[in-house]
Amino acid sequence: MMDPALWLLFALAYLGITFSPGPNVLMVLNHTAKYGYRHVFVTMAGNLSCQLLIIVAIGVGIGSLLTVESAAYHWMKIAGALYLIYLGARIVYDVFIRGRLKAVKAPTQLNQVHALPSARKRFLEAFAVSASNPKTVIFLSAFLPQFISPEWPIVPQFAIMYLTIAIIVISVHYMYAFLLIRAQRRFSGMFSSRLFPGLSAAIYLFLGVTLGVSA
Repeated sequence: MMDPALWLLFALAYLGITFSPGPNVLMVLNHTAKYGYRHVFVTMAGNLSCQLLIIVAIGVGIGSLLTVESAAYHWMKIAGALYLIYLGARIVYDVFIRGRLKAVKAPTQLNQVHALPSARKRFLEAFAVSASNPKTVIFLSAFLPQFISPEWPIVPQFAIMYLTIAIIVISVHYMYAFLLIRAQRRFSGMFSSRLFPGLSAAIYLFLGVTLGVSA
C-alpha cells in the first residue's frame, strides 16, 4: 500500500501540475476539435501508456541514468524538438495549404468534418507527443521518489501513484475537452475558421524551437 498522507500530498501536487497546459493537453484539444470528445480517450491512453513506461523505468532505476548532463538527454531533447516542430508544420500544411487547395477545388467542403483516423494512429501520435519531451522523464524521476516511503513495499506504491496519475489525467483532460466543446458551441465562428488550428500550430512550433534551443 502507500502512506495516506504522502498519497494525498502526491495527488494534490500532481493535480496542480496536470492543470498546467502542455503538449499533451494541446493534443487532446486538437483531437477534440477535430473528432469530438467521444474519441479522445484513445489520445489519453497513448499519453498514459508513455507515462507508465516512464514510471516502470524509474522503478527499475533506469530514470536515474538519464541525467540533465547525459548525452542521451541531449539527443532526446533534439528528437523531441524536431517532433513538436513537425506537428506544428503539419497543422500549417493541412489547414493553410492543403485545406486552401481543397477549398479552391470544392468550396462546399470548407466546413467538412475531419475524417477519423484509426485508433492506433491516434494512440501512437499521443504516445509520441508524451515521449517527445525528455523533461517528463527528468521530472518524474525527481518527483515520484519524494513520495515513496521505505516503510511500505515499493511496487504497490508505484502502482498506486500511477493509478492516481491516470485518474487525474483523464479527469483533467476530459474537463479541458468539455470546455472546448462548450466554447465551440458558443463561439462557432472562431473554431470553424483557421484561428484555433493556427494557434495550436504556433504553440507546437514555439515549444519545439524552445526545446531545441535549450538542447
